[in-house]
Amino acid sequence: MRRIVAGLVAGLLIVLSTQGCDFDVNSGGHAENNCEPITYDLTEPPSRADVGMKSGEDFVDKSCDAGFKVTPKSAPWRPDYLGTVDEGKAQVYLLGWTGDFGDADNFVGTFFQSPQKSWGTIAKPNKEITDLLDKAESETDIAKRTTLYQDANRKIMDWLPGVPYAHSQPALAFKAGITGYEPSPVSLESFATVSKPSG
Repeated sequence: MRRIVAGLVAGLLIVLSTQGCDFDVNSGGHAENNCEPITYDLTEPPSRADVGMKSGEDFVDKSCDAGFKVTPKSAPWRPDYLGTVDEGKAQVYLLGWTGDFGDADNFVGTFFQSPQKSWGTIAKPNKEITDLLDKAESETDIAKRTTLYQDANRKIMDWLPGVPYAHSQPALAFKAGITGYEPSPVSLESFATVSKPSG
């Protein structure tokens, strides 16, 4: 988690460098020229104890450790949180995605292939990325398709509208004797082939 957050903080430091500030991430603050700290509002989803969802708290803690001033805000998931994010009204926010099927289009295409207020791409579309994703989606040659998605990924990282922050790893447990389970690459579990010992 610390390494991923450091990547995020490095992304925010781009703003600092444009303000002519010197910033030391390791010491957790601004250097001698007394720059004002960068402040931002973090719109975070409501905590969910059932899945241990504390990523918003971690995000705030690590950002504050690095010298940022963060005002956390939260709201019920629907309609308030999703509405604020989808309308592009959240300054910084957390949002996740679980793929419906194991294909690149279902991950990068979901966020970057069509204009969305939350990414600012309605007012300022990124046609170069959209065109690459359109081509990749319909390309049937695997090698060409892979190259197109790699190109799109590089352009997305150059543009950097969002920062990958955390990745979950779902877990399932079965008692001894259960057979026939086939794991799903995208957590859409089917138990149709699962059986347990009789008796």
